[in-house]
Amino acid sequence: MNIFIIYRHLPETLVAGFVKRLARLSLVAPPADIAVMLALITNLLIRHSGLHKLITNLGKHYHENDPYLSKETDPCASKGLESSLWEVKLLQHHALPSISAAAMFIENPLPAVERDLADLLECDSNQVFSREVKKKLRDPPTSFEHPSLLSVERGFTYWDFSS
Repeated sequence: MNIFIIYRHLPETLVAGFVKRLARLSLVAPPADIAVMLALITNLLIRHSGLHKLITNLGKHYHENDPYLSKETDPCASKGLESSLWEVKLLQHHALPSISAAAMFIENPLPAVERDLADLLECDSNQVFSREVKKKLRDPPTSFEHPSLLSVERGFTYWDFSS
């Protein structure tokens, strides 16, 4: 799958349009596909250093003022290079921890080595679900507070409303 974009001399506008299309599709894709898309976006950003603008523009563009033309059929004319990867930033708040962790790549320096997509391509939605179910939460978030007005008298616990 990675072979069709291995050529490093593609125009940056073409690759940026492709990356933005992948980022948009990742907002509505199943989790197994999102993982592949994020890995592919990472590989393209590593391979084409001119696309780092998409990460540095994160503060400038969000979905309200994104210059990217999603209905444009020509990726070179879609203004992908002028946009940002706000879609990936949004995926950092995904319900599945594996997807939100995969989307954190834009917060850190990009790795020097591209990711291998073979293991991600063999994974389906059932495998993603079963992996997430098997994970143990170490410290689940709770909003429980111990009552401070409890007192114990003669082995009986009751509320003390005298204070």
